Amino acid sequence: MWTYEDITREEFEKRKDYVEKVMVELGAVPTEHAASVKVSTYANNQLIGEHTSNRTIYIYQEEYYRVCEMLYKDKPFIVIEFAESLERALSNCMEDIDPFPHDLSDNEIVKEVKCSLGIY
Repeated sequence: MWTYEDITREEFEKRKDYVEKVMVELGAVPTEHAASVKVSTYANNQLIGEHTSNRTIYIYQEEYYRVCEMLYKDKPFIVIEFAESLERALSNCMEDIDPFPHDLSDNEIVKEVKCSLGIY
């Protein structure tokens, strides 16, 4: 169950697609691999919904990245995850980079993606 009123699940997925597009524009290369992540939403310690996100794994400067999400109480956040090897990425042993809210402007998202990829 999607609990947010200001954005639909479909709109949120399109925002994550935009983050992936920015990653590619900055030099990340999509691999032929994708990883599925199950995201659970809880309210008052009760499971109220689950969503499986199947996202492409990208390589940039010998590290592997994937766009994921964190569902906070007030709004969903986008997070870019990374791993030092493809094997770790495929087994979902990835580290989260700082999450950012979905409702940033396009320019602010570009800044967030640059920071996540170590582009300063």
